[in-house]
Amino acid sequence: MVKKAGGNPTAYQVDLMRCHQYRHINGIQSRPLQESYQTKVIQDFKWEDWIDPSKTVANPHKRGDIRLKDYPYREKPIQGPQG
Repeated sequence: MVKKAGGNPTAYQVDLMRCHQYRHINGIQSRPLQESYQTKVIQDFKWEDWIDPSKTVANPHKRGDIRLKDYPYREKPIQGPQG
């Protein structure tokens, strides 16, 4: 919804996006580490070895959560679609 708003989302659309982000992050953080993502350090890792220049995007779109980070908050959050 926010992406399709053409750079001019309503306050409701932004609040709803933030609600979904909040639920997603809390879902990840509430799981035990063993059931979540695992990472490890790869010695001598170089991004250049993994990048396919034919698949890079010259002008990537700006992320909505970064672009809207300073969008004004409501005094009271909305209820998400599932209450």
